[in-house]
Amino acid sequence: MVRQRKDLYATPLKLLLCRHHISFFLFAVHIVIGLVLSHEESFTSSSRRVFNKYFVFSKIELMKD
Repeated sequence: MVRQRKDLYATPLKLLLCRHHISFFLFAVHIVIGLVLSHEESFTSSSRRVFNKYFVFSKIELMKD
């Protein structure tokens, strides 16, 4: 009985940790892409603006978690 209760609490915790790691990974990918795009000369300013909007949106999504 005690073991079943532990499993019940462990599963949501594992899911939460998985989501946290995935969010952190996506955040790291966004930072890398941002650095690459900021150094890329051929990239147009309009594309950079769209990317910045997406980047800010993804940061807000991370803060909600």
